[in-house]
Amino acid sequence: MSSVFVGRRKLLLVAWLLVVSGCVRSCSCEDQAAEGKAAVQKPAAEPSAASNELSAKQIDDVKRLSEAVGTEKNDPAAPPEPPPPPPLPADVSEVFPDAASDRKERVAEKARLTAVQKELWNKTSSSSDAVAARDELLPLFSATVHGYKAQAEPMDGPTEAGDAPVRVVSRLYKKGDAELYLKITDTSKAAFMRTPVLERLLHENGEDDGYMHGRFVDGHPAVAQYYPDAKRSQLTALVEGRYLVEIRMAPARSAYEAQEVFASLPLTKLAAAGQAPRKPGK
Repeated sequence: MSSVFVGRRKLLLVAWLLVVSGCVRSCSCEDQAAEGKAAVQKPAAEPSAASNELSAKQIDDVKRLSEAVGTEKNDPAAPPEPPPPPPLPADVSEVFPDAASDRKERVAEKARLTAVQKELWNKTSSSSDAVAARDELLPLFSATVHGYKAQAEPMDGPTEAGDAPVRVVSRLYKKGDAELYLKITDTSKAAFMRTPVLERLLHENGEDDGYMHGRFVDGHPAVAQYYPDAKRSQLTALVEGRYLVEIRMAPARSAYEAQEVFASLPLTKLAAAGQAPRKPGK
């Protein structure tokens, strides 16, 4: 009797273990299925802001790759692009370094130039004076000027400007490939011919292709010009209040070469020219 009872208890225990084991397996499967379903339905997480930023190394790699691709596209047979020309100096004092840098000094110089403008703008010589004779100007046109040799005899220009008598003499010089053009005009009876230089005496600025500076050169009011592209140095000065001395040089060694030529001329010889009465043609 007792053995039968023990056997039944063993059977009930086994049956209970089987039932519990089945429930555990069923719950485990349902949990796995639910997790899988949630994984399918749940949207992917957005990338963080940090993941969107490239590292410094990645940026360098991209740059190197871009440069390599650009180099491969270049035609090796094509000539390289010439470098852009250097910008022209914005300040005229960089072209003419000895220009008055002190503001007070430049203001004083401009005051003197303004006085010259007022004095010479409409001034004409007395009726007893005559325009300079050709022979009186020739000493300034020697066979050699500042190392440049004359290419021909001095040439006469027009003897009248409007109704006013004038005297114009010019000469061309050369040194190698460089040229020097010298021209002198007596404006004693034609004040209007001084206008182009007088109205520029106060200029100190750049032009479209060059630079201009009104100044005194060896005590004479003048306009200095320099054109870097053509390497042309130019000067127009008023001597004795009546003689326009024009100098053009190209290619010039510097912006100052025309002024150096001007300083080498025997300008004192112009002081006595045109004092004796004579007819314009003499």
